[in-house]
Amino acid sequence: PFEPASLAYTLRNTGGSAIDWTAAKYQSWLTLSASSGTLAPNETTTVTASINATADNLTAGSHSDILTFTNSTNGNGTTTRPVSLTVTPPPRLAVSPANQDVAYLDGTVSFEVSNSGTGTLDWIAEVIWGEDWVTIQTGTSGTNAGTIVASFTANQDAGSRQAFIRVLAPGAAGSPKDVTVTQASGLLGLVLEAQRLVERAWIVQREYGSLRLTLSNPAGMAVGSFVVYRKAAGQAYEALTELAGSALQDGGLTYSDVFLQTGVGYTYKIVALDAKGSMISESNEVTI
Repeated sequence: PFEPASLAYTLRNTGGSAIDWTAAKYQSWLTLSASSGTLAPNETTTVTASINATADNLTAGSHSDILTFTNSTNGNGTTTRPVSLTVTPPPRLAVSPANQDVAYLDGTVSFEVSNSGTGTLDWIAEVIWGEDWVTIQTGTSGTNAGTIVASFTANQDAGSRQAFIRVLAPGAAGSPKDVTVTQASGLLGLVLEAQRLVERAWIVQREYGSLRLTLSNPAGMAVGSFVVYRKAAGQAYEALTELAGSALQDGGLTYSDVFLQTGVGYTYKIVALDAKGSMISESNEVTI
């Protein structure tokens, strides 16, 4: 990445007889195309000094060398030439913040791109994970400083999710840089409460369980139905009934399980299903 990458020196024999010559350098970051030869009268030759890969490891700042061209036959015309090399820090990619935490609702989020080094920083940005819910609106590319603005959809999944945006600046230090968008869960929350009640009518007495389900649905997930499960002590759960999702009123659902056996304990739970019958949430267990 140096310019110019090389310099050419012309050697000429201005005398009337052939001479032998040598060329020498001291620094390892220089390479000479030739280090010795013979020149006939009035003949010329070219020696090229090139910057090699060792220069890639030089620290920032000024570096120098001395090229020596020697007439090894009679010494006439022996001379030196200074070589100077300036190493400047490359562009350095910086993106902040490293992560953006967002709520379950849809919205936008931004990241700031900057050049913390020198020179020109050309960069591009793309979503490499989570393309189904994160899209870059503006800032897909830029030079030096810029802003990436990404939009995201509401999270209707049971857990949180994460997307990765990669910023790439070819030739720059710190590239590529990956930043993340972490979105909170839009989990459907079910809280079940129950109590055991006794109803008497003259000499007839019955026991029943009154269930109250409270639903938290921050992402507005569509509920197809609710299934009420019950098990007696020592037994497995059995489905008592399935209620339509429309049975939910004011964020709650009430159900009565009648004719319980006296002295027998019962445990309940309610499961929410989507329109295809897949479970999307399950309540806590309650025992009466």
